Amino acid sequence: MQRYILRRLIQAVVALFTLSLVVFLLLRLTPGADPALLRCGVGCSEDRRQAIREELGLTENYLVQYLTWGKQLFTGSLGTDANNATVADQLRHRLPTTVELLVIGMVMTVAVGISFGIISAVLRNSVADYSARF
Repeated sequence: MQRYILRRLIQAVVALFTLSLVVFLLLRLTPGADPALLRCGVGCSEDRRQAIREELGLTENYLVQYLTWGKQLFTGSLGTDANNATVADQLRHRLPTTVELLVIGMVMTVAVGISFGIISAVLRNSVADYSARF
């Protein structure tokens, strides 16, 4: 049992690393999503955009950017959004609504699942049973 748990923990670490790498690459390689352009606008000069890229650390190679991003992620320093509001404050502000939607969705899913389970148990091998299990 301990080997199983250890193997699952290692798989979870590998999955989280892979997911973080995919998210990082998607954030960095999305065409048209230049953070410097998003931060200063379309009428911004190239010199100003380059200064913003250097300020954000986007002139470093991808490995250094990934390690910096991972360190910030683990320390909870999530940075600021385009309006200079901290991302942590934005998450804190939106978390109650997200949890509320999650709970409502879970309650609805359980209610529908139990209802379909009862239908399938009572009307075994009927059209209603097959429809509920579809």
